[in-house]
Amino acid sequence: MILGITALGEGRKTLASRLLLWVAHMSGGALGGMVSVGLVMLLASPFRLVLEGESMSLLVTLLLLVLALIDLGGMRVRSRRRQVPATWTATYGWPSAFFRYGVLLGSGIATYVPVALTYAVLAIAALLVSPEMALVSGMIFGVARTGMAIVGGFPSWGVARVLYVGGATRQWVKTLSATVIATGALAVSFSQYS
Repeated sequence: MILGITALGEGRKTLASRLLLWVAHMSGGALGGMVSVGLVMLLASPFRLVLEGESMSLLVTLLLLVLALIDLGGMRVRSRRRQVPATWTATYGWPSAFFRYGVLLGSGIATYVPVALTYAVLAIAALLVSPEMALVSGMIFGVARTGMAIVGGFPSWGVARVLYVGGATRQWVKTLSATVIATGALAVSFSQYS
């Protein structure tokens, strides 16, 4: 299914049909990101009600450090290994299948999650920012994650080699993710003192 999505319709000839599939996929990604952040924010609402200021910053800092450890191999988290069934295009039709896949991919957690940075983005959005800003952040996250799948479908750009990596390169990506998360943890912990 991912090759069909990233190839924008596996040979559909008209620009209009390709554009329709792209819009359906990206719209699904935006919705998926907003729903995911909204659900995480709803689950985190007891923490938002009880903790504030330094206590909330400490919680987020500790959570981010745990996520950095996950990327460095200190802890393991189970993730889905598959994206979506290839039969979706036959079952739902092309635009609906692209939209549904966009929702799952944009949610950040309903498909394969290669690095813990996804969870860090959701945690920060759910715990530290206003509900409105969290939903906007979720929408941007969903569009960005969905857009990477489309960009990966252009072999001449070489992006797929980066997105679908293994071995040493995968560890390098995880180390980069852990570094970004640890930097975020430092920023959150120091933000209380500024």
